[in-house]
Amino acid sequence: MLRPDDDLNCPNGYRLENYDGNNIFKKRAILFDNQGTKLITMLWQPHSTLLSKNLMTVQFSNEVLYFERERECIELLSQVCENMFNSFSRLDVCLDFQVNDTQSAIIRKLFNGSIYVQGKAEGSIFWHESEYKGIKSRAPHCLSWGSPTSKIRCKLYNKSREQNLLSEGKESEKPYIIDIWKSAGFDILRMWRLEFSITSTGQMQWADKNITWNEYFDCNWWYMLFLSLYTNRFIVRKNEGKRNGHKNNDRIVSFIELPTMSKELKWKKSEEPESRPEVVSAIRRAMRELESPICQSSCYIFDAQSTALRRLIEHTGMGAWFLVRYGKSVHQYCDEIGQNIGSGSFKVGLKPSMSWD
Repeated sequence: MLRPDDDLNCPNGYRLENYDGNNIFKKRAILFDNQGTKLITMLWQPHSTLLSKNLMTVQFSNEVLYFERERECIELLSQVCENMFNSFSRLDVCLDFQVNDTQSAIIRKLFNGSIYVQGKAEGSIFWHESEYKGIKSRAPHCLSWGSPTSKIRCKLYNKSREQNLLSEGKESEKPYIIDIWKSAGFDILRMWRLEFSITSTGQMQWADKNITWNEYFDCNWWYMLFLSLYTNRFIVRKNEGKRNGHKNNDRIVSFIELPTMSKELKWKKSEEPESRPEVVSAIRRAMRELESPICQSSCYIFDAQSTALRRLIEHTGMGAWFLVRYGKSVHQYCDEIGQNIGSGSFKVGLKPSMSWD
């Protein structure tokens, strides 16, 4: 919150540099610490009369996030100007992993189209030419999914290559990332990153609540967020030509194994399965309908009901809950149930909707 005629204050021991703005805001400033590390970028005084004149957008630098200096920066921002938190305009959540041979093969097949990510109709691929045993070929190093207007975009890329670890004579621009990998015992030459970028987060809710600093500073919440995005928005399948409308019988390919519940993870009580009984009841009713004879006998009715269940899970943000409770994503559940649809003789096991306890 900054009035148009106000100037920014520079905290003692820090450096504040003022610049021209951009196409949205008239003014811009960057705050540095006494080591020259960029901490905060601030933009204010919007050009458009449709935006509040008191609006300011704030971005914490990459290094601040890696060294967990956010609380320090929040305090510094209060010294720079009077302000009040409104919402997050963008959140990025990612997973760095050491790629194995199986995952490398999957990435190559995502590149050539023999494997795909379900529900993604637009994206981009960046590749480079490589040579192995005298044979030159194209190798992908960045794959992304989502249109320019997508609120949630996904990117899978070679982080080792991005940090110049695969090029001689070049230095990493972010050596602190390399240090974190080394301390974790990773092979720093085989690191890839799966990243989700969420924009317009002020319009999104988690468990029917706005996303605030309470969620931001909860590491369990970040894991639940990534798990929900990964299980619902990064479903990898073989391109077998078995897609027919909402029904998809292409086989699911396991890409990254993530723990759904472990001794190391402790969920807050507000995130326990029974903490939202009205939503849980609605999900169970939808599952019972999906497993009923009328749905099992008709592909059309099954497709309609399975779509309703998927949308219910997505709208209520219960994807991670479903995965923890049933050991599979709602998409995997619907696909498995869908294998026995139609006429004929089938062997039916215990219905998942009845295995609650």
